[in-house]
Amino acid sequence: MKHKVSRELFEYWNRRRGQEKVPQRSAIEPFDLGRKLVDTFLIQSNASGDPIFRFCGSNIANRYGRDLTGENFLMAWPVDERPEIKGNFTRMSQTGLGFVGGFAAETAGGGIINYELTILPLRGGAKLDQAIGAIVRVGGHEETNRVRDRIVSQTLRSVRVLEERDKAFLEPRDITHRLPPLPKPAQIRKHYGHLAVVNGGK
Repeated sequence: MKHKVSRELFEYWNRRRGQEKVPQRSAIEPFDLGRKLVDTFLIQSNASGDPIFRFCGSNIANRYGRDLTGENFLMAWPVDERPEIKGNFTRMSQTGLGFVGGFAAETAGGGIINYELTILPLRGGAKLDQAIGAIVRVGGHEETNRVRDRIVSQTLRSVRVLEERDKAFLEPRDITHRLPPLPKPAQIRKHYGHLAVVNGGK
């Protein structure tokens, strides 16, 4: 996960599930999301298994030029990509494992923007038919005009299933092994004011 919002949403989802593999939809409180709410969305599968938007954050609505609530999530993608995307939702409902992906979007102004898409499963009663997700910009063209910045087409670039081992990034990481060792006093050869020449240095 590249974006802070994606990581924080996953961290929140992970806390709300407690000892369960997937949290209940009722465990998700909009007020808990704070500023992340504008970049998040809720979806629920219909009778055909298609993911339907049940909530759309304001930043997402601005990117698409409309509130997506009630629309089919698949319709935003090219026809040939929809089976793959629907397959990811089917797998998620069977395994309880979310996914993170990257997609490129063309704007009304002709720019290309890179987005990160995170989707995490939620349990509605006994069924895994709901999910919470986020769409956040991670690079590409910058446009100050909101109309020109609206997404007119998009294509999926990558998808990765989030497994249990992915929780590791939430824990403190020891990076000291990546740092070069500090020189010992005996290695210092000469001093020049506040500078020192170390054996092996240039």
